[in-house]
Amino acid sequence: MAAVLQDNPPTFASIRFTVQLEGGMRAPLYNLSLASPMILSRYRKEFPHPTDPDITLLFSTRTTALVMLDKETLALLKRGEELEGSEALVDCGLLVADHAQEKAEVLDYLNEMNRQHVRLSVAVVLGMRCNFTCTYCYEGEKKGSFDMEQATMERLPAFLMEQTRPKTKRIALDFYGGEPLLYVETIKTISQQMQRLCAEAGLTYDFALVSNGSLLRPELIKELKEYGLDTIRLTVDGPAELHNQSRPFRGGAPSFATIVKNIRDCTGLVNITMGGNYTKENYRQFPQLFSELQDAKLGPEHFAKLRFSPVIQPENKKLSPLGFHSGCQSVSEKWLPEAAIFLQDQLSANGYEQQSITPTPCMVDRDDTFTIHYDGNLYHCPALVGQEELICGNIDEGFKDYHTQYDLQNWRKHDKCHDCIYLILCFGGCRFMKYRKDHTMDIDCKKSFLDATLEAFIQQDIKAQM
Repeated sequence: MAAVLQDNPPTFASIRFTVQLEGGMRAPLYNLSLASPMILSRYRKEFPHPTDPDITLLFSTRTTALVMLDKETLALLKRGEELEGSEALVDCGLLVADHAQEKAEVLDYLNEMNRQHVRLSVAVVLGMRCNFTCTYCYEGEKKGSFDMEQATMERLPAFLMEQTRPKTKRIALDFYGGEPLLYVETIKTISQQMQRLCAEAGLTYDFALVSNGSLLRPELIKELKEYGLDTIRLTVDGPAELHNQSRPFRGGAPSFATIVKNIRDCTGLVNITMGGNYTKENYRQFPQLFSELQDAKLGPEHFAKLRFSPVIQPENKKLSPLGFHSGCQSVSEKWLPEAAIFLQDQLSANGYEQQSITPTPCMVDRDDTFTIHYDGNLYHCPALVGQEELICGNIDEGFKDYHTQYDLQNWRKHDKCHDCIYLILCFGGCRFMKYRKDHTMDIDCKKSFLDATLEAFIQQDIKAQM
């Protein structure tokens, strides 16, 4: 959605909104004037302004637009008054012509997204070797000396090109392990072929490394950039004391200091995003991480993104690694909202960009993303690799029909989802979390979580912009 600046001052009120762009980036906040005699969207939430009692915040759960209106203007809109200049609210998705048409478009959102995609985004698991022993690793006992074979490596680039569509403009790979930097030569071989094939087809190619960060070196980063390296995604689980407990080297040696030094050595060479995984017991200790990063002369300017997520805990003992039992089993757990709001506030207080509120369809429901395991088998989520019942094809024979296997668009079976104001922000929740808990692909509803957090997130966002 494009934002258009108005030269003349608004007739009734100023509105500000953010536009979500590809990859979760956010457009600047613009001052716009109102427009058009339509009806208010049913996919909106209204919240008080954090400092101005005369202003109401309107948030579109359909477009994630955020608007500030004075109460008099909002009252006129609710009465159906014609207001000069309401195109901006139409652009935001907060004024619509027809509620039935609006709902139909929301219900078709995933199908339209799959029709329009221009990027093929694929996770490639290179092997299961790793130099860490993380207490909650979803790969658990599956780790070991299992590496991608030569035949798989040679077939993989051609298979990826076969999955492109006429609209495809970019192929982006995420290399996983184990630890992907134990497979540098494999990365080079695959990427060299992808660069050649994409150039011949008029496509762009790049890749990210989902790494533990312990093997990063400036000279290696510079070398891999020649092959298309764009981003390093690594994990630091809070301050050193917590991180070293949950993500030690094999043998138990601490890893925090090594990772922080490597980040500092490699800043400016490549985009670095950092995640941290918290539990109910430890999330309030996470703010110490900011002080330790600052002591290492690392701040917001050194990271493309910093995000915190709960550790996911399986009930099924077969999937529970190393006896770990402190994780999250559902997005509806009552402690999660408090933890999420607390950590969002800490990000903002320390100068980091807050986590964006964006449409979150499960990658299972997307046609433009899937996972290739080291053995050539296909899955629709990297977290589900190794579960034989979830193999949905292989790179030699292609995809089989996985509609029932993955319960595609599972939310369509539930009337409550059809009428939910949060549908685009949820779409049935995370298959991985539900599968780890119940061994099913049914929905993991986010409504209680969003009811408890959305107002706080939006008010935090407004304060950060002030």
